[in-house]
Amino acid sequence: MERDEWMSEQVAGEIEDLRRRFGFERNEAVAFWHLRQARQLMSEMGQTDHFEELDREGRGELEADFREFAGLIHDISVLGETRVFQHFAALYRELGTRVLRRNYPDGWGQSYGSAEVDS
Repeated sequence: MERDEWMSEQVAGEIEDLRRRFGFERNEAVAFWHLRQARQLMSEMGQTDHFEELDREGRGELEADFREFAGLIHDISVLGETRVFQHFAALYRELGTRVLRRNYPDGWGQSYGSAEVDS
């Protein structure tokens, strides 16, 4: 596997592992690796933002009452999913679809509306 300047030996190994495990072509594996890294960072930043907000208000996470803590959990899980992580899911699906189309060009049967009418 060729290696770009930005890519360490460890990252090159992770990308090669993704190619073997999921059937990605090189660019697909690199895209998946970057998506996984970005999703992890976005998740960590979202959690940090909520805890910093509680600290600015003068309450640590353990001092927050139940409503604030429930709101925090809601923000992290639901709002984060709808604002940010749904886009990651769409990109993951697109990569998966590319691999499946390449490996199974006939698909899983005929698509809706393409069936020939039996006479």
